[in-house]
Amino acid sequence: MKKTPANVEKKNLGNVVIAEAGLLPDEIMWDVLKDYPQELVAGLRKRLAAECPKLREKINRNSRYLGYSNGGSDAIYVYVRKKDLLIDIRLSADLADGLRRAGFEVRPRDNFQAKRGWLTGLIVPHDTDKAGDVAKLAIEALSSQYPARPVGRLIATREDLDQDTMTTQSENDAEQWPFPDPRVAGVREHYQRVKFFHALAEGCPDLPDKFRLLLAGVYSARAVIELMLEAADKGMLNSTREELKARLCSQIPWYDLIERIRIHDFHRFGLVPPDPRFKVMMQRGPVKLRAKKGAAVYRIPPTGPESITTGNSRIEEQRPLLTSDGQFFDDATSEYVSLDRILRDFVAGAAGSIQEFEENLGPTSSPT
Repeated sequence: MKKTPANVEKKNLGNVVIAEAGLLPDEIMWDVLKDYPQELVAGLRKRLAAECPKLREKINRNSRYLGYSNGGSDAIYVYVRKKDLLIDIRLSADLADGLRRAGFEVRPRDNFQAKRGWLTGLIVPHDTDKAGDVAKLAIEALSSQYPARPVGRLIATREDLDQDTMTTQSENDAEQWPFPDPRVAGVREHYQRVKFFHALAEGCPDLPDKFRLLLAGVYSARAVIELMLEAADKGMLNSTREELKARLCSQIPWYDLIERIRIHDFHRFGLVPPDPRFKVMMQRGPVKLRAKKGAAVYRIPPTGPESITTGNSRIEEQRPLLTSDGQFFDDATSEYVSLDRILRDFVAGAAGSIQEFEENLGPTSSPT
């Protein structure tokens, strides 16, 4: 088995590699970007690591984008290209005009982040003389609560910005996104619900209610996936359902576990909050042991379920789910995972998949 490098999450996310904390190991970063200019990226990474104590870096091996968070959800996406960096950043889109006057090129994009009011399409050549200003923007986004407002001490001056015209996130949504494609609207809505339920759970002191809120978030996480798969079923994408599923499995953390949790809660016995008075482990099935001229053994050591058969015996499983005191066993990593971690990693990992989905679906049409 290939050893996981230090400071990299054990879960195999396929194309997406996420640091447990701080920056990813240099050997991973520069292996992905070995054919691309590295000086500007290296300087930005060093500055962010120094200024943001809770920084967490990730990289998508295929599309070569870097993502950064600072104790919360992602605030910056940096797409590394041969001639420049394309940056989407969680600052107000109203900064675009001021940045242009300061000598930056800004070409707003029609993607998921733009619909949430981000500043998108900031293009920075690798030989820029404004690397320091780019770092300031990045640090401001990572240090601010979303949605961020334009701030005079950055590149744009206060005279460049009309403070009276700044709107709330909800007002921006209504202005920029009045008639979305219904399927895109549904995917975005469920993604926001995942973040909403996760945030509610983080502030909930009652443990059973915290579990219930997190479980509600898992439902919406699965809904995001189902809506995208259904679009593939209907021929709305340039890939089949199986092709899309394979891609999502590699991009979205805990893909299989999210599906199983939702199935067992909705279709089978249901999941109840853990009781701190007891230690409870449950293997949820069905798991059928068929002994024939031999033995069929199913056991659960600390490393997870194991199947042993002899002769013509067999063991038939149908999406089993092993739970232990409110945590869920993941077959791919052989570890128990909390609902909190599942949702946190989903929020970080699914944003890129949603963006790709919107781009593959094509532009939305105006209502008739």
